Amino acid sequence: MLGSSTDQAIKTISARRPDGKLLEDDLDEVGGKTTAFTKVVDRLLTGPEIKLPED
Repeated sequence: MLGSSTDQAIKTISARRPDGKLLEDDLDEVGGKTTAFTKVVDRLLTGPEIKLPED
């Protein structure tokens, strides 16, 4: 089952891209990560950052 933050991210993307497909025009914007849409796309594509244990 998806977590609530993932569900909200999908809703954010669906509001703009109901079919869930990014357009080529979205790529520059996603690279900038300046809007809610671009931040959730980046988060879903790359996953959360985690701190790795030190050796």
